[in-house]
Amino acid sequence: MEITTKERYFYLSTMPLIVLGLLFLLIRYAPWANPNKICKTTEILSTEMNSDLPDHIFKIGEPIRLLAKGEDKVDSYNWFFGSFDKYEHINGSKAFPGNIIQYNDVGLVTVEVTLNGVCDISKKLEITKNCDDGIKNGEETGVDCGGACPDCEVVKEERKRNPIKKKDRYDIRVSDSNLECERGYTFTCVNISKENRVENDIIWIFDMIDTPIRGNPNQMKFTNKQKYVDHSIAAFKNGRVLATKKITVRCDDI
Repeated sequence: MEITTKERYFYLSTMPLIVLGLLFLLIRYAPWANPNKICKTTEILSTEMNSDLPDHIFKIGEPIRLLAKGEDKVDSYNWFFGSFDKYEHINGSKAFPGNIIQYNDVGLVTVEVTLNGVCDISKKLEITKNCDDGIKNGEETGVDCGGACPDCEVVKEERKRNPIKKKDRYDIRVSDSNLECERGYTFTCVNISKENRVENDIIWIFDMIDTPIRGNPNQMKFTNKQKYVDHSIAAFKNGRVLATKKITVRCDDI
């Protein structure tokens, strides 16, 4: 069977595209491709809640934003923040690219995350003293005194002259107790110590750390592909956690 000029032209013009396509598939899915490459193009960013500048030194009890960010697509994350009694998980999930945590002890800590189940990246954080948070933590022998902080006797005399004001207590109120998908619900952060006063300048974080929402009260609608889904909510002000809340949303139409 003789090939016509038109057919010959078609074969010649499409052959380079076919070859390029095969080469792409071969390189992309080759068995010798390096799955660890993703860890060379991804890094862990750590910042304060009220700053976008990366840092590695934080005060004890200070909320830390952690984000695994890179050029390549990551399908799964598995975070490790250190021994469980050393930190508090405020927001996010070990399976998310970002989390908010705070450490309850001073010293060096290594944060790690496994990407796609094949390789790990890590970052060292230094947790330092916090002598003005109104909490006895770290090496302190009293509230904000002793250890690396000023001597407790000195602090005691200072407090006689300038008594410490009690910290206000806060809560997150939800407009309904039975939460369902595709319905809007109002979340309000109130100051319990001030007769449930609605706080100003609140920044909300719902699950993911890279989607801060401003305004109080605030309305949120949830959409899921599972019947019951747990969510974490945190209300921040001036980089400090005022209140957190765990909720479960029911989704019948899935």
